[in-house]
Amino acid sequence: MPASGRPGTSLEFTSREPLPAALIRDLLQIWAPGPEAVEVIDQRWVDTFDRRLRRVGVTLLLSWGQRPESGRAEIEGVDGGSTWSVPCQLPRSRRNDAGWRLEQLIGEGPATSVLGPVIGGRALLPIASLRARRHSISLRDTQGRTLGEARWEERLGAGGVMPRTWLRVTLLHQAQRRAKELRGRLLRVEGLEPSSGGWLAWLARADGPRVRPIDPGGPSADAVRRILRDLMEVVSANTPGVLADLDVEFLHDLRVAVRRARSAVKLVGDCLPGAGVARLGSDLRWMGDSTTPTRDMDVLLQALSSSGDAAAEPLLRHLAERRAEEWSQLAAQIRSPRWRTALRRWAAVTRGSSAAVPGDRPVEALAHERAGKAYRRALRIALALGPTSPPEVFHSLRKRCKELRYLLEFFAPALDGVEYRELLTVLRSLQDCLGEFQDTQVQETELMQLAPLAATSGPEAVLALGRLDHQLRERRERARQAIIPRLAAFTQPRLRRWARAATGRRGSRC
Repeated sequence: MPASGRPGTSLEFTSREPLPAALIRDLLQIWAPGPEAVEVIDQRWVDTFDRRLRRVGVTLLLSWGQRPESGRAEIEGVDGGSTWSVPCQLPRSRRNDAGWRLEQLIGEGPATSVLGPVIGGRALLPIASLRARRHSISLRDTQGRTLGEARWEERLGAGGVMPRTWLRVTLLHQAQRRAKELRGRLLRVEGLEPSSGGWLAWLARADGPRVRPIDPGGPSADAVRRILRDLMEVVSANTPGVLADLDVEFLHDLRVAVRRARSAVKLVGDCLPGAGVARLGSDLRWMGDSTTPTRDMDVLLQALSSSGDAAAEPLLRHLAERRAEEWSQLAAQIRSPRWRTALRRWAAVTRGSSAAVPGDRPVEALAHERAGKAYRRALRIALALGPTSPPEVFHSLRKRCKELRYLLEFFAPALDGVEYRELLTVLRSLQDCLGEFQDTQVQETELMQLAPLAATSGPEAVLALGRLDHQLRERRERARQAIIPRLAAFTQPRLRRWARAATGRRGSRC
């Protein structure tokens, strides 16, 4: 807005049809409308793949006009719900890139300081795009002082359920006494309806997650197919981000989806007929193994970078080069015929016949039995584990706990209850510590392979390697000490009774 003043009122309306400029100017005759500016703008709604901004109520909308320097970033929902408008640093020519870093879009400054911790290390992606013709008119009093601005945008391109026109009138505090009169005028215009959120509100509706809840009383085979189909979609959705190497979380999410699918095949795959399930298990093992080297490098690089040790710079450069090599091999595997064949087999399993499978039973019965068995497998290891147990035992418990947690999450609608909720809470806490223990173990092994490089890089690099190794050992020991008290909650009598009751629900083949 060209004049300063305390913000007052903002009125928003939408229309299914274009609004003539003459009509808008007539509605605004309460004040003295200034000259009209018109330009075609390209807009991109951006967020992380997992919608981290949207989850905290923040939206980021990029807009480019016809002039190269016209880019703006509109950030809504920050600092108690206010709206920030900052220059967009990204050239208009790069508006169709696959993704960007926050600093590429808005540079350094207060907005980056606020949004950076929310986004973390994730790339920002174009979630939706829109082209519109924007009209802007300043509102003035009789002395020529600016009191507000009217802006309306006409969406270019027909079709869809979105409105054709969005109108916002923003008034400064000194003009809001006549806002009620203007609102009355706008409400009397046929086809003009109150709205909020602009185009973004409509775009967000189409971006909602697809929820396919499992019916606790439905056939188990259908539920297992649905689980595998949902996980395959997660892999497909993350694959472009992995191949573009936008951020490390795309690979992490793809890897987790593959691992969860492999656990589903192992734990409940016998509910599906045919030999395709066994082949899928082998395919998933290969897909998961393909992602391991790159993911290990990602985790180690993050750990070393966060240490802030400048003497470790030669080691970081070496790891970055190794990581680039591992990623190139991974990308080649993802693009390979074997990967495509694995995905086709995966899809074939999810398309199985909906006809009743011999020996099938309701989801609820399957969920209780398999979750109870998974708990008891983990329980046997947990009862034998102590402070001096070797790392292999901790790792074995971690794997069994992962399988149990996946089952609890797969069949959540069928497992609701006090014991289920308590077990899930206890399990998450235990898994966090087991994961930290295992990660530091792997990182220390990788780190020791850098000893020859550190020796050739000088005494400072050797000392840095020693400090990093010491930090990893301390983290691993803290994790070990934290695991032992959590085992008491995991092995408590009430959860054992629940597992015995659950596995006592006998059924047929699955």
